[in-house]
Amino acid sequence: MTGTWKTVISLTSLALLPTRSWGQAVQTGKDASSTAIAKGRLGGSATFSNDLGIGTFVINDGSDDPYFAQSLRLLPNYGLFQNVSAQADGKINWEWTSPSDPGAGPTGRHVTPEDIFLRLVHSSLYRERVTDINLSGAFSAALPISFESRWRNYITRLTATAGLDRTFIKRLTTTYTFAMTKYFPTSNVAGDTDNDLCSPGQVCAARGPVNPNFAFRNQFGVAYAFTDRLSASLTLRFTTYLKYKIGDSSEPENNDGYDNRHTYTISLGDISANYRITDRYSAAAGVTSEQYTSDSQGNPRFPFADFETSKENYTTLYVSGTATF
Repeated sequence: MTGTWKTVISLTSLALLPTRSWGQAVQTGKDASSTAIAKGRLGGSATFSNDLGIGTFVINDGSDDPYFAQSLRLLPNYGLFQNVSAQADGKINWEWTSPSDPGAGPTGRHVTPEDIFLRLVHSSLYRERVTDINLSGAFSAALPISFESRWRNYITRLTATAGLDRTFIKRLTTTYTFAMTKYFPTSNVAGDTDNDLCSPGQVCAARGPVNPNFAFRNQFGVAYAFTDRLSASLTLRFTTYLKYKIGDSSEPENNDGYDNRHTYTISLGDISANYRITDRYSAAAGVTSEQYTSDSQGNPRFPFADFETSKENYTTLYVSGTATF
């Protein structure tokens, strides 16, 4: 599969209806967090997801790139105080088709773990009485176990999140989330930083791209519950990355021509249908798309589907099931 940021901001379905927790400030469908848990109680969820890239349907031997993958995400949490819980968030992916990551070798890498996140969540910091808008918050730290983070030379990254949500007519919920991430790498550039061909403090072709220093995420969402069991949700997210600056040299371009930018933005669009089978089991199906907000000519891209480079599999279809405990 193509798309180098996929391992960083990949998604998983974990909930049906939006609830008042940090993760539910937009995160239904493939990017939902578990709901708040009572003090002193241990709970969590497990999600199994199936993803099919639209590059699979490209009928051209020179352009098609079939992609089918599955993933398992575990999200245990423990209630510390009223509305406050501690969470651990881990995920592993395995691709059944031939991986197309050029850095993974001639045969590719089929199994890819993602970073583990340790998160402190407050589901209701403040509720405004007149508008009934709820404010939630979270703070998380990443354990860099993924191949991507190790290649990027990350020690960790810290994220502070604030979310707003409001429910209308008991069925329509709107949400907004803002998050800021600070990266802590051992080097400002990815890859082998001890290569003798590279001058200290400079970027050269033997090294990878410059690492991000900060990331800022704005996420909007709406969910509607048709019945007590069936709902639909729409999510739109924009994440802007600010890279480190190294001397006066320019960064070597990647094949997509974007990696030499100091600042870039990636959008995520997700549309999903969700069904609660029982109080403990749920299912979801939808389409999600992650891509740069503009093409190489600077033209804006439609955020919910990639119509220009379908073979890159930036747009995927998914079906998933979730068990909660």
